[in-house]
Amino acid sequence: MAIQVLDVGGKNGKNARSYFPDAEITVVDKADGWDVMEKGLPNGEWDVVFLSHIIEHVTNPDYLLDECKRVVGKSGTIIIATPNLGAWFNRILLLLGYQPHFTEVSTLYDVGKFRLGKEEKPGGHLRICTARALKQLLLKHDFRIKEFKGKPIGYKLPPILKQVDAFFGLFPSTAAELRVKCGYWD
Repeated sequence: MAIQVLDVGGKNGKNARSYFPDAEITVVDKADGWDVMEKGLPNGEWDVVFLSHIIEHVTNPDYLLDECKRVVGKSGTIIIATPNLGAWFNRILLLLGYQPHFTEVSTLYDVGKFRLGKEEKPGGHLRICTARALKQLLLKHDFRIKEFKGKPIGYKLPPILKQVDAFFGLFPSTAAELRVKCGYWD
């Protein structure tokens, strides 16, 4: 029997399928009429709840984590990927007076940022955390952390910056993205 994966906010489920090619994937997404903040997560005992770049978009991450706890089961896993406020480049940008990447001060304009390319529209990020804050939040919700990793940004960068990004991506506190596996295992 295939593992049951609940992909929260995964649009077409492509990202979850890349992680779990042989799993049965169920996607709930606001674009398809499933607002997790209103409806919660669908009932069931999911083997995996996949939160790839969704926790930073919800108004109440505590509610979302409580919902994960409700539906994941005792042996299930929650996988979280989210931007890192403490990324190496955000530390430099803030020192130089720029708005850190991944953060937004307007719902209409993406202002205050250093640009390597064209201006982007705000992405709806409401809560961006550091590695320390995410770990503490998960522990407050009684999750056991099995794996806590950093990941490089993945954008097209000049070769020297790509090497710098790869180096800092080895350390969650300075990586561009945080990747966590957690659950309620004994």
